[in-house]
Parts: sequence; structure tokens; C-alpha cells
Amino acid sequence: MVEYDVQLSELTVRSENNHSRALVTFVLRRHMEYHVFTTFLQTGILVLTGYITFFFDISDFTNRIMVNLTVTLVVATLLSSIKEESYVNVSKNLKIIHEFQDLPPTSYYKLIDWWMLFCMSVLVTGMLIHTYINTLVRKGRIHSSFEGVSRFKRNTVGDEEIAENTFISRAQKANERARWAIVIVMILFQVVFWIVSMRAYLAGPRAYI
Repeated sequence: MVEYDVQLSELTVRSENNHSRALVTFVLRRHMEYHVFTTFLQTGILVLTGYITFFFDISDFTNRIMVNLTVTLVVATLLSSIKEESYVNVSKNLKIIHEFQDLPPTSYYKLIDWWMLFCMSVLVTGMLIHTYINTLVRKGRIHSSFEGVSRFKRNTVGDEEIAENTFISRAQKANERARWAIVIVMILFQVVFWIVSMRAYLAGPRAYI
């Protein structure tokens, strides 16, 4: 069991009604480095990639949604691959292939499940916001074509010149608010998640008996 540390091994012998009973207790702790670098770090970078799409031109809906959708599919693939993996341990010219279930099935949500749920929620929310912003941009263009707007201003998000009207202004404000809102939510989640995680990870073995 190379993926675990033995935190406690205890043998207790009891005698009751002329019968002896032995109780063996083991407390194991999984190594966290594996999941930190192969799950948390990777998915964190992917979510950051999806967040960068809010800095694309607000009229560039195709690239915005395609990048976000691709990242979402990659995270979903990682989520399914976490359930069962294999690794190769090479030692003294002897290759030993171990097949194991990476995470045991449980009836409750594990911390890693909350992490993946949060990542998927942020990415899906980003796609919904992009769709809403694109709707405003399209309405702004239709409004400009019907009203014959001749004044133009340079979009603060990109380089394309867009007719100045209420819909474009609303789209820019929505994009700016989404940037800050997602950053605040991600920071709050990170703080709470890692505090809870480290408290559980550093708890003594007696806490699990």
C-alpha cells in the first residue's frame, strides 16, 4: 500500500465471560501529493483558462464559448478518470503494473467531489454568462442598424468598433461584473476548502476511531 501512510496500528486484547477477544485497529492516511499535483493543480489551471475568456472581445462569442466548452469537457474527462487509474512502478529492472481503484466509492461527498463540482459549476456559469453577453451584443447591433447610429466608440475589451448604445454598455458592465464576481467566489472557495482539507488531513488518528 504505497499510496498510504500508517497513522496507527493497535492491538487490544480483552477477556469477557472466559472468552478472549483481540481487536486490531489500523488508521491509514492517503498521500495528498498525488491528488494535489494530478487533480487539484490541473483542474485549477483549467478553470483559470476558462476564466481568461472574460478578457476576450465581448463580440467574439465563438472563441469565448469554444474555449470554455473545451475546458469543461476536459474537466469532465478528468473527473471520470479519477475513479479508476493505473500506475507503473519500475524498480531494479522489474516492471510491476499495479491496477487499483484510485478513490473508493462512498455514499457521501468527498472533498475531491466538492472540488470537481465547484470547477464544473464555475465553467458552466461562465458559458451562461457568455451567452447572456452575446445576446446583449446582438441586440445592440440590431438596434444600431435600425436606428442608423453614426457615432462609434472603441470597445474597452477589444479592438473592434461597436456602435454606442444601451445594449453594448450593458454587455460591457455584465462582463466586468462577472470578472470580479468569479474571482471573489473562487478566492472564498479556495480559502474555505483548504482550511477544511488541512484540518481533516492533519487531524490525529484518534479522530477517525
